[in-house]
Amino acid sequence: LRLLKGDPKDIWYRRAVRSLVDFGLESDEPDTFLKDLSSVPASAPAELRGDIAYLAGRADERKKDPDAALVEYAKVTPRSRFWAQATYLAGLIHVEHGQLKKGENLFCKVADPKQTPKKAPLFGGNDFFRVRDLARLALGRVAHEQFRFDDARYYYYLVPQDSDHLPEALYEAATSRYEAKDYEGARELMDQFK
Repeated sequence: LRLLKGDPKDIWYRRAVRSLVDFGLESDEPDTFLKDLSSVPASAPAELRGDIAYLAGRADERKKDPDAALVEYAKVTPRSRFWAQATYLAGLIHVEHGQLKKGENLFCKVADPKQTPKKAPLFGGNDFFRVRDLARLALGRVAHEQFRFDDARYYYYLVPQDSDHLPEALYEAATSRYEAKDYEGARELMDQFK
């Protein structure tokens, strides 16, 4: 906390903010850390403000206030290491509200390399690609929910072979092929799943 009395451009100041955000995300009481972070000025670098907004959004979700969480997630810029997570979670909130198109658009921002801000993967690190896999699964589920079975299969196909989420993608793709009455395709996917 003493480091937060320094210059926001100082590396130790940045590390202090990042650590407090990480502690808040792991804590059962994120509001305590948000209170400590309230001294971070609005002129602080965008990545720090984005990290804090992400923590605030997660805290709002814990309080069962998804609308407030959406406001916070919208503040997370691509320079934040949590941009992909915030965009993905905002998409989930829209889907839960029945706004499938809005959710799908947000998932596409993470899942489609052409729509993803160029530097977002650099700032997001390894977690970015894990969230990208989740966004592709979410796109498949939204398409499946709307009976767009070919689109669902395509989105599930985008989950890479080395992903931890590949079994889910194969199973859900098989289910969508079954519902599309493509029994042979469903069997092939189940064989891959096995």
